Amino acid sequence: MEFIYESESPICGLTACVSREKDCYYFYIMGAAEQGFKVLRILWICNRKPAPDELVFPDGPGGGAPMLPAGYVAHDPRGMELDESKMKIVWYESGDCAALFYNNELLCTIPPIAGLYDFPGFSRYAKGQHRYAWGFPDDPDSIIKRAEESAAFWNYMNRDPWQDIQTTHMKAIEGFFGKHEKYYAIDGGNFPPKAIMQGRKYGRIYGITLGVSMFPMPKSDIKFGSDSQLFGRIELGFCAQESYSSICEKMFSYMSGISCMPWRELDILGHGHTIDCRISDRFTNLLLINPSLVPNMEQPVYDEFMGAPVNLLWLVPITDEEMALLNEIKIFEFVKRARIQANIHVFDGKPKFIR
Repeated sequence: MEFIYESESPICGLTACVSREKDCYYFYIMGAAEQGFKVLRILWICNRKPAPDELVFPDGPGGGAPMLPAGYVAHDPRGMELDESKMKIVWYESGDCAALFYNNELLCTIPPIAGLYDFPGFSRYAKGQHRYAWGFPDDPDSIIKRAEESAAFWNYMNRDPWQDIQTTHMKAIEGFFGKHEKYYAIDGGNFPPKAIMQGRKYGRIYGITLGVSMFPMPKSDIKFGSDSQLFGRIELGFCAQESYSSICEKMFSYMSGISCMPWRELDILGHGHTIDCRISDRFTNLLLINPSLVPNMEQPVYDEFMGAPVNLLWLVPITDEEMALLNEIKIFEFVKRARIQANIHVFDGKPKFIR
């Protein structure tokens, strides 16, 4: 195996690699170095030699990646070679999947739905459906368009649009609670830029992130399916009565870490999810609530970003007893147990869902 071309994800700590194997080429997505470069996704690109009739691993198991059998190969049966100088890797907007272009044409792709039902990805030189590669669909326009849109997205990000994005989000947040009183950068000076804005109204203190929603969460396509565009982009918020102002600084620090979780752990955050987070002896977990799914709950009004809505997730501290109840019933039934549904997000030192 020889890695001849690679690219690091801008936001996920992953590496996409093109490998020249003994008899073929493969496209890999691998975990970070501290994880031992674990292979997360593998996709056959093409064979270098005449294909066998059946799948055979070179020199037995562990001897390298196999050629695709002849019945699944759509290129010259004698094999082919690739020129790494003609390659370009494009990451999808979520940063956890990638496509490989060759001579400016889509050669293969491990898209955001890769892994679902053992789907490995699409390769231009495959046909049919094999565990190491699926051929392009009869009408490949949709997968080509998705990859090209991702390339356009990163070209946009490379132009450093943060000031415009920041201004748009500040307008939405200040339209919600008035002029902000504090602004915290939570990106550590690294890409991507993120911040928390703090403000007050109605005797409450609010902290709301901005910038998290620039990227859809990994696995949004798998977890949300056809609704991935609706729920893939998030911001985080916390609210407490002014008498509990001392808890806000601690919560805003937690929010900074939580804002990285989808891209660090390659998973989504959404309505009804919980996070083990002890903010006091009594409140031991955080429940995420999407106010769009709860009647009369307040939230900022965001403009769409890249044609998709921005979802605020309120962080609601809950007790062990409430957590046990949530594990027994569904989130929508759990929310109905609240004392006042519209005020679920306002921390007042009392449990919301038990009497």
